[in-house]
Amino acid sequence: MEANVTNRALDHGDGEIWHLSSCPTRHDVIATSYSSIVGEDQSELTYGAALWQLPTSVIGDGADEEVDDEGNFVPRVGASQAPSIFTRLLDISESGNEGEDDDVSTEVSSVLWNPVDSKQIATLAEHSLCVWDLNAGKRTTNYTPFGAEEVRSSKQKPLTAGKWVGSHGHSSGMEVAVVAGRSIMGFDLRSSQTTFHIPHAHDMRARDVDFNPNLPNYFISGGDDGALKFWDSRNTTQAVRTMRCHSHWIWAVRYNHFHDQLVLTSGSDCAVVLSSVASLSSEMTDRLTTHESMDSVDSTHDQIDLRPEPPSDKIVDGVVRKFDEHEDSVYAVDWSAADPWLFASLSLDGRVVVNHVPRDTKYGILL
Repeated sequence: MEANVTNRALDHGDGEIWHLSSCPTRHDVIATSYSSIVGEDQSELTYGAALWQLPTSVIGDGADEEVDDEGNFVPRVGASQAPSIFTRLLDISESGNEGEDDDVSTEVSSVLWNPVDSKQIATLAEHSLCVWDLNAGKRTTNYTPFGAEEVRSSKQKPLTAGKWVGSHGHSSGMEVAVVAGRSIMGFDLRSSQTTFHIPHAHDMRARDVDFNPNLPNYFISGGDDGALKFWDSRNTTQAVRTMRCHSHWIWAVRYNHFHDQLVLTSGSDCAVVLSSVASLSSEMTDRLTTHESMDSVDSTHDQIDLRPEPPSDKIVDGVVRKFDEHEDSVYAVDWSAADPWLFASLSLDGRVVVNHVPRDTKYGILL
């Protein structure tokens, strides 16, 4: 399969980007978390976060541009030279409510878009989770998920990752999960109560978490122990399943947005791993439910049995493929929002690799 992949470099201008996320409903809006060196002697390190609008030259129809032999955008002869710079929409780190202590947002590590309401975001700082109303352009609520007492006693590890629970159509949009040290906690924003807490989710530090887009009670996590773990938030006494698919730290875990039996992981072993876990997917749940309901139908008369076959092992659980195009630690991996069979990964050396689900796996799911 060949894809027309083009690239464009834009100057962020505000410093080194640590986290990047895109608005789920507007393709021209992104959020960045970054660090900057300031001061007369360039010795002071500051942190910030902001929302940006991409320039029209990037998200436009391309009428004024063409692609060269190396896949780069270049202006057409006679085209207007619009600047390729971001437009700042909101400075998150400077938009706290008046009278509040802004320390909660001075070191924002990541920006999380609400999958149900794109006018609402959550930001993670060292020990706090803040919710923002983008219409009002300010922070509305500040939470300390693990408790202020733990923070004051210096027992609590910093928040390092988070995720809104569920997806559009499968979530209330009012619950967020956060990662700190080896712990993973679910937090209800309406009641300010903990929905689940796994104090020792991994043997070593937990790095990332993601929720099944079709079964919001199920989620996955990855950590420094190299384990990919599957959880049910209704009973977190132990993981539903554990897979060892990396030889070093796992940095990122992602469910496929459409076919939730497909899971991506990336790690410090320079690998991206595509796994299939059909037995814990929504497809398996639907097929089991259908078969059980047909079993209850009275079939006392001789007739052709039209019931679907019980779930088979056509798509078995396990590693589908290990991608090794990277030469350094792979810190990020994610699925395409437009094509369920495409995904991209980013490594420490700045290399971005676009890959696709193997053909036999794709048709094994579709047929």
